[in-house]
Amino acid sequence: MGEAFLTRRGGGALLGITVIQPPGKTTYLRGERIDMTGAVIGADIGGVILPLNPTAWTASPTTPLTQDTQYITVTASAGGRTVSTRIPITVQPYSSTLAENTWEAIAGAAELGDAATAWSVGDAKNVSVGGVNYTFRIIGFNHDALHTSDAKYGTAYNGGTNKAGISFLCDTNLGPAHASNVSGKVQMHHTAPDDLSLGWDNCDMRTTVLPDILAAMGDGLPNLIRTASKKTGTRRGSGTSVTYLITGDKLWLPHAPELQDGTNASTSGIALGEWNGVNVYAAFENWTGQEFFDGFNACWLRGQCTASGEDNPGNFNRPDINHGNKWAGGEIPTARNMIRPGFCL
Repeated sequence: MGEAFLTRRGGGALLGITVIQPPGKTTYLRGERIDMTGAVIGADIGGVILPLNPTAWTASPTTPLTQDTQYITVTASAGGRTVSTRIPITVQPYSSTLAENTWEAIAGAAELGDAATAWSVGDAKNVSVGGVNYTFRIIGFNHDALHTSDAKYGTAYNGGTNKAGISFLCDTNLGPAHASNVSGKVQMHHTAPDDLSLGWDNCDMRTTVLPDILAAMGDGLPNLIRTASKKTGTRRGSGTSVTYLITGDKLWLPHAPELQDGTNASTSGIALGEWNGVNVYAAFENWTGQEFFDGFNACWLRGQCTASGEDNPGNFNRPDINHGNKWAGGEIPTARNMIRPGFCL
């Protein structure tokens, strides 16, 4: 049987289209997008049914599905005539257990503005990183601003708020396969301790290590994760002045002002201006420094040690759970598995 491209051939008229074979998936979770894999659409051209080339038809809706969606509409046009047909589908509600939903459905919930009513702070789901499962936990809803470079910025995403719907953080430090052999690669500065020219925006942690982790994530997550706007203080050169950066990050490390209110925290090693305009995640509103990091010595925060005379100002900051609400001066991350990334949907 031939294939129709819907160009006029020998005067044959496009009378209609029909579903020769439905797509393999016709049952969805709310928030997922339609998947037309396996669908074969036929055109009735002058009374002869010919399978259409997939580029000759379109399917809608293209937005995340809601439970009132009952059909996929397939449309084709030729010779000034537009015809359509419908494929019945079933859209089921989200599971209240976060882990039972697909990442596509969870991302759809974030886009539809449903996430905060569907799940709770602390709910968790595994993410495969290079074939190893790590648990990522919700730490806040409608918290992180979308960066202006994100494709959803300025759109109706999450009610047009220009905010990500959900923020996640890995609740364990990534293991050796993903975070260990990074000595000399992830510090804020170059190999010389007095060269502080990099800062968070240009350091290898941000430009190499975290993108490598992102690329190793499974379940299509790299294509779903939004680019968040992150504020970080950075010292340049050997001076004590601090530059406040706004970077667009898909994967990021947590930062002290996002974990504890600066009015109550010991701010050792943190530039005080970093708390301005940065809100604490809901998961840490009553945090004392112990709960989240229980069982771990520390994890690297994206903040640079900025206190004059305290350790090396080019080093990463970290929490110090052995001294209550204190942010340790910082160290150079080497082969210590202390990378605990977050991301937004």
